[in-house]
Amino acid sequence: MNCVSSIELMPKPFDWIDVPAGRVTLREMDCENDGFTMKVIDFDVSAFAIAKYPVTNAQFAVFISAGGYNQQKWWTKDGWQERLNEDWQQPRFWNEAEFNKPDYPVVGVSWYEVIAFCQWLSELSAENITLPTEQQWQWAAQGDTRWSYPYGDHFDEARCNFNTQGTTSVLKYEGKDKGDSPFGVVDMSGNVWEWCLTKYDTNENRLDGNDVRVLRGGSWASGTSVHLRADYRDGYHPSYGDDLWGFRIARL
Repeated sequence: MNCVSSIELMPKPFDWIDVPAGRVTLREMDCENDGFTMKVIDFDVSAFAIAKYPVTNAQFAVFISAGGYNQQKWWTKDGWQERLNEDWQQPRFWNEAEFNKPDYPVVGVSWYEVIAFCQWLSELSAENITLPTEQQWQWAAQGDTRWSYPYGDHFDEARCNFNTQGTTSVLKYEGKDKGDSPFGVVDMSGNVWEWCLTKYDTNENRLDGNDVRVLRGGSWASGTSVHLRADYRDGYHPSYGDDLWGFRIARL
């Protein structure tokens, strides 16, 4: 099979950002007898590449056209079973015009669907493409700044899609004076929550199982800026797709 690079396969806007190795601090809430306390864990992160933008509708449409929902080889065991049970043929909200503009982030995709997308793109490109781990995601959002938000320590609603009526173009907040992270990664705060590879409760990054998976970054519907912090973590069952949720990819 003749491989085509991910850059050639993906409609624009698409690009990779090379992220150097570093060390990141994750903050997890632990429930103890006396209430909630914060657990702080440091992780070393090896160098990797991350997509500059969230995956768009135009890009996900290539996966659909390639038979992505009909090829079991790209799906995890649990994901394929869920696809059969629910008769998935495309993302939820795919036919709702307000969400389906070409350069808007795809929404309504479960973790299972985005893993299938990654494995499809890996096969076609011969690149090792996956979801970012939670640690990679936060490192790409903060670098060694330890900022609360990708662009700085103070929340600025002019730099992100926050508390609005729907998604916006992944290009809208691009720029060093807008929402870019220290590495130049775009739209990591607001617009859509982004699926990560990591299991929420165990920090494992295996593909097997139906464990709750991490979501990062907040969304257009977030009513509190806390959700848009670079270190805020959420999670949900991998079978569920919401109009608040999308994803970006990583390359190892």
